[in-house]
Amino acid sequence: MSLEKVDHANSLKQWLDGPLQELVPHRAVLAGHGLAHSAGYTGIQLVKSGLSEAHLTTIVRLGASVSSPLLSRLMSSGVGHIFFDTDRAGDVEGVDLRWLASFTSAGMHNLLGIAGRYTHGRDDFMASLALYNVPPEFEARGEALRDALLPALHRAFCRIEASPTRAPGTPGKRLRLTPVETDIVRLLIQGKTNKEIGQLLGKSAETIKSRISPLMHRCGVKNRTELVSMILATQPDLAPPNG
Repeated sequence: MSLEKVDHANSLKQWLDGPLQELVPHRAVLAGHGLAHSAGYTGIQLVKSGLSEAHLTTIVRLGASVSSPLLSRLMSSGVGHIFFDTDRAGDVEGVDLRWLASFTSAGMHNLLGIAGRYTHGRDDFMASLALYNVPPEFEARGEALRDALLPALHRAFCRIEASPTRAPGTPGKRLRLTPVETDIVRLLIQGKTNKEIGQLLGKSAETIKSRISPLMHRCGVKNRTELVSMILATQPDLAPPNG
């Protein structure tokens, strides 16, 4: 059941579909890795299996931030596990009704979520695993599953995220950006501060900072200057006209 040899997203998904299914029978799974910042954790890697796109769009925002009330509650606590069952009145009480409707319409009736904090280099991460429609007896095994699975899951995600060190400005692979990230990068290239970018996009400076940090991590750079140099080298179309 080890993830020691997992080194890319496809093999991780195969593990989720195969060995994990044998260990904990489930209908669907969402595995995630979040980078710590001043406002919490920003998701930088998500791997799913069995989740419909319709349901996924209700729980994942642009930039891979998870908005599920259950997973958000788990991530805010930082460690441990949570078990949600629609057949238990106490679990359903107070839950956002729109999210609940999406959850049940996707054919889900329970969720086992586990999360743990880890350090890799100078960064702090949170690894999380959400298993949908598991046998009820697994509620009591949440802590044991966390200890058995999450350290290996964290190491696997670190391998997936790892990229060769590249000198700033050296051409490399084009970075995939969400529309929000593209807007931020365009203004970053223009030399705008977090506060100025936030004012132009209607967001707080802290929100802008939380978006830029994962970008630097994905590019393997240490500061904003290196980030701008790398993006301009691979995506010159983001440069301002005559810039």
